[in-house]
Amino acid sequence: MEILSFEFEKMDYLMLIILVVLAVAFFWTFTHQANLTGLIVSEPQGPYAALEIDDGINDMQTYNVPIYSKDSAFDVLKRMGTVEYEIFADGAVIKKMNGIGNDKDHYWTCFINDKLPELGCDYYYPNDGDIITFRYLSVEELSKYF
Repeated sequence: MEILSFEFEKMDYLMLIILVVLAVAFFWTFTHQANLTGLIVSEPQGPYAALEIDDGINDMQTYNVPIYSKDSAFDVLKRMGTVEYEIFADGAVIKKMNGIGNDKDHYWTCFINDKLPELGCDYYYPNDGDIITFRYLSVEELSKYF
């Protein structure tokens, strides 16, 4: 009889652990929001920037992206788009983004809050609320900004 009593006590502890885990999961589920895929995500926190990618052909893509510590505008772009680039002594040069590449008359250009930054996009560290825009511009269009 003693062995049966021991097994019953182990079951009690197991049921208690399962009950606590379910209660914590239930509480956590209702204190966080669910996204459209059904996965549970926490409330947005921290600084965010708007990232716009304008290739001049398709509709502009706009994302609300978090800014992590030491993120440059270029780091934000690399998380959200498919980017081919080269690094030079004075900064990164985008060669191709989302399948659209530079040619002799068109280049990808970075704007911060609708202005050309004083430094390259890999040296600009965005602030909360900044609008980071990458536009595919002709040399003629780009000359209007200088």
